[in-house]
Amino acid sequence: AWRRGRGMSIEGVVREARTIEISEPHADVNGPGATAASLSPREREVALLVARGHTNRQIATELQTGVRTVDKHVSNILRKLKFTSRTQLRLWVADQGIPAVK
Repeated sequence: AWRRGRGMSIEGVVREARTIEISEPHADVNGPGATAASLSPREREVALLVARGHTNRQIATELQTGVRTVDKHVSNILRKLKFTSRTQLRLWVADQGIPAVK
């Protein structure tokens, strides 16, 4: 899967990311702001990479974008989900049933 992903075009990666379905979290876990639907497809992709332990620099490299862009995505994700840390985000992604490791 890693080799297949490395060989994909950016368009292919975006298509693949848009097919990831994220279910709604349990209401008692994260509060009213924690809905996957409130994140854009790109934000869901960034959230998954954060949950896998990637730094913003690593995410920027993988997504072929700038570190400042990733910084903004992470900031927006935390704000939308009403979280204050990447650890909360990692736990939320795990609660969604999305694997946090490759």
